[in-house]
Amino acid sequence: MCIIWLWSLLLINVLNTVAQDCPEYIRTQYDYIIVGAGTAGSVLAARLSEDPRVQVLLLEAGDKETDRPETPFITTPGLAKQLRNSSVDWKYFTHPQENALFGYKNKQAALPRGKVIGGTFALNDMIYQRGSPGIFDEWDKKGAKGWGFKHVAPYFRKSVDTKVIELSKSDLHRSCGPMTVSTLQPTSLLNVYFNATQSLGYDAINCNEKEDQGICRIQTNIRGGERLTTAKAYLNEARGRQNLNIVTKALVSRVLIARRQAVGIEFIFSNVSFQVLASNEVILSAGSYGSPKILFLSGIGSREHLYNLQIPVIADLPVGENLQDHISVDIRVFVNVSTMKPNSNLNRLMIDQYFYQRKGLMASIGGSEAFLFANTNKTRLSPYPDLQFTFTSTIADHDHKLLRVMNKDDELIKSWYSFGKKRDGITITVKLLHPKSRGHLKLNSTDPNEMPIIDPKYLSNVEDIKTLYEGIKIVKSIIETPIMQSIDATMEPTFKGCKEFKFDSDLYWKCYIQTFSDPGHHPVSTCKMGAFNDVRSVVDNKLRVKDVFNLRVVDASIFPEITDHPNAATIMIAERAAALILK
Repeated sequence: MCIIWLWSLLLINVLNTVAQDCPEYIRTQYDYIIVGAGTAGSVLAARLSEDPRVQVLLLEAGDKETDRPETPFITTPGLAKQLRNSSVDWKYFTHPQENALFGYKNKQAALPRGKVIGGTFALNDMIYQRGSPGIFDEWDKKGAKGWGFKHVAPYFRKSVDTKVIELSKSDLHRSCGPMTVSTLQPTSLLNVYFNATQSLGYDAINCNEKEDQGICRIQTNIRGGERLTTAKAYLNEARGRQNLNIVTKALVSRVLIARRQAVGIEFIFSNVSFQVLASNEVILSAGSYGSPKILFLSGIGSREHLYNLQIPVIADLPVGENLQDHISVDIRVFVNVSTMKPNSNLNRLMIDQYFYQRKGLMASIGGSEAFLFANTNKTRLSPYPDLQFTFTSTIADHDHKLLRVMNKDDELIKSWYSFGKKRDGITITVKLLHPKSRGHLKLNSTDPNEMPIIDPKYLSNVEDIKTLYEGIKIVKSIIETPIMQSIDATMEPTFKGCKEFKFDSDLYWKCYIQTFSDPGHHPVSTCKMGAFNDVRSVVDNKLRVKDVFNLRVVDASIFPEITDHPNAATIMIAERAAALILK
């Protein structure tokens, strides 16, 4: 009787509020309510609404991509960085760091996240990288049963339409899925990268195949010279379905829970609060920052944290813990050959080349061409590489306006970036693939409009600094190869922030890593998936929130361990989640 009474009360509340201001097509009840129209949410909405018998509501806090003045920037690959701090960005910032980000004001970096249909996929670098098969086998071994590589490979395959010739006959790829996977037009330096690394014993491999150590060409989600998000690839086709409603500018404030069962959601639209019921499930796909925030506001999280905020505790779970993100450092290498200059003023030729042919610099991802994956662990044979090196045929960004948007320190900008502005060079970025440091996310208040506290605790584990230093040694060995020396490759001590240390000393590189470290912008694991009896996990291996019925989380926040680039794996997770739900 109590449940029936509660449902009746909620329904009356819904009918009263919907009549005021909500979009006229919204229903009072759906089978599935999905929160967030990003990478995962777009896939889920499209797949679930393929069944005409179910009613699906998709809520997005941002606006439609086509309704934004930034639409040309979203569509054009080479303009992705211009979307930072725009109206399609949530404008998150890190908490001040103790061991990293010394080159940022107050040791705080901007954390761009998409607030638009398409989510962060609408403003990222469009790189398609699945991750080492070994990392998914590790997921399975550590409690996420059924998520080993053999289990997830079919869902990777289901999602792709590969245009990479070398992969056309691969059993891990296909050519009729929604997501186009392609390579970019190479520059003359691509062969230099391959030859230099191969001379050191690294193999040439195909990205996204079973081999996970060696050098490969970068693959992207670019189709016809334009960005291809899951919103375009999946959602556009589904928009006309009568059983799918999409509401934008809807900020979800909490999940409605009765007797440990999710029964609907509450959201804010045009400054008015609305409630909608879900007869089957509520699915959070709001990302590694958004999903834990909504769980906290709904009474799901650590008892101590919720108690401090005076939020009634429904389920005591480690929400917001285990935050993982990549961290990287750029190494600038000066050369005597002409390289790309993506931050110079766009000229008429570049613009015409893009708008008439969808080719050239504006159709690229800033000159990044190849990845080298390497394992520095000498004590044991690791099942997957711990470092990724990105070869970019341009000098590191020296766009002062963009760097200030990211909160870089003004003195660092002047001393480090300005030095190489008129010189030819390349950038080799060393990225830590599997950091040992763990951070957390917490609420600042119970106001759903307020940004959460995000503390990644970058480099808090000293092993991360050591691994990045090993990566810098590998960069030095690449620069010293005969083929790199044939183009006069040099690495000069141009970084003002560490001049008190002798260049190339251990102390210099530790300072360099801590000062010039950058966020990877790949947050995961804040709603970790694991075994049901694992006290460190939030969802089980079917992505169901523990101790609460009819509530799932489907996005990168459920990763037990970070992958190379989370976007491809997030698409896979959404494909698999849709199959689990419909089954």
